[in-house]
Amino acid sequence: MNRELLVVARDAGIASTWGGAHIARTMLDMIAWLERAGSAAVTLILRGEYAADTAIARFLRETYPSVDVVVSHGRTLGAGASPAVAMEA
Repeated sequence: MNRELLVVARDAGIASTWGGAHIARTMLDMIAWLERAGSAAVTLILRGEYAADTAIARFLRETYPSVDVVVSHGRTLGAGASPAVAMEA
């Protein structure tokens, strides 16, 4: 089964898709994307200020228990990086 990747970050330098991952810049965009994804297998990566807010990760785990939530406190998502690198960060 293919996994959908969603990166939640305000990074202005990232396009709307990046290395096969979708990008959401606001919580509203993230929730709308998750609702459209339905029962798809999803890995969601929280970056920057979203990663620093533990309430967001708790909300996601309670509201979307089938979604894998990754909190990334590591490297910045650069143009040459891939979502796999972000998940390791």
